[in-house]
Amino acid sequence: MCYLQVCDDCILLRTGMGAIVERWWYEKLVNITYAPKTKVLCLWCRQRDETILNKFCTKKVNCNYNSFATSRFLASQLFCNMQRVGRFLRIGSIGSHTM
Repeated sequence: MCYLQVCDDCILLRTGMGAIVERWWYEKLVNITYAPKTKVLCLWCRQRDETILNKFCTKKVNCNYNSFATSRFLASQLFCNMQRVGRFLRIGSIGSHTM
């Protein structure tokens, strides 16, 4: 049994013991689709010059898809904001330090 973990910048495939098997960065993902009837989630990822299809059978396919879509959207917004501001991004106060 493997687990999919949604992160801020990628999707991780982990074993039952927690070791990372595969990592898909959002900028390398071509498409994410799902079939609610068959409960199959498809990740289309670009690797070098070819597109790889990864299929996963899951009971919570709709919930997983929405989680991926939300995380991808937030990552793209962060990337766009970083490009707009430039190399240096002012976040505000960090911990007890004030800027």
